[in-house]
Amino acid sequence: MDKAAEMKNGKVFNMIVLGGLLKVAPVVSDKGVEKALKKTLPERHHDLIPLNMEALKEGAKIIQEV
Repeated sequence: MDKAAEMKNGKVFNMIVLGGLLKVAPVVSDKGVEKALKKTLPERHHDLIPLNMEALKEGAKIIQEV
């Protein structure tokens, strides 16, 4: 939650957690997640994809540091 607050968007918490999970169990690549976001999010929300991808990377960093 601290990282989500740091990023000034509590809604990215789930992506931070997903990034951590994918660091431990890489069942899908970052590119795969990005592709899925583009496919599932309405086009009007595609501007949020970079923030979500940043949150994914931050989650992986947190797990790597632990």
